[in-house]
Amino acid sequence: MLKQIFKIYKPYQHFQHFGYRQVYNISNDDHFKLQKSDVTNVILSAKEKSNLTFAQLSDKLNVNKVWLVSAILGQQPIDEDVSKRLISALNIEGTEEQLNKLTKTMGQIPESRGNVNLQTKSDPFVRRLQEWLDVYGETLKTISREEAGDGIMSAIDCTIDFKKQTIKNKYGGPDETRIVITINGKFLDYKVNHEKN
Repeated sequence: MLKQIFKIYKPYQHFQHFGYRQVYNISNDDHFKLQKSDVTNVILSAKEKSNLTFAQLSDKLNVNKVWLVSAILGQQPIDEDVSKRLISALNIEGTEEQLNKLTKTMGQIPESRGNVNLQTKSDPFVRRLQEWLDVYGETLKTISREEAGDGIMSAIDCTIDFKKQTIKNKYGGPDETRIVITINGKFLDYKVNHEKN
């Protein structure tokens, strides 16, 4: 079954524009190195077949939805327990060796987080987020400095929540769909130490 999943990408249309490496088969050769992008393709293909949404999948695994998608896209390592439950939830089958390779690769720390394909950076949704930071970044820094002090918000010790919200149009038109993104990050203040070592 796992071999069949790996043979799907000729090409995998829905995610081809993200620049993921094309995979046609998986080898049992000990020297064959499964890449993070290969794992992404396997999981996304299995998810599509399962008809599960990311929200449903995160509920099944009891993990944060944004973290899960980030991990699936190769930005976070997935520990062995969650990896095995993810494989089970998506009914990914294969030999013991193949599944071990898949689990091991899921658990690898990314070599470079945030190393995003240039085509992804030009995507309108991503560009709007960057534009939002360009407009409001200094504003938030100014407020943070006044209320929390001189420091930064951690991108490591943080949680991100994403929700779709539907509200009534106050002018009587169609309901509005809105997106709510909440970032809850630890504040890290700058340390000043004038003592000589």
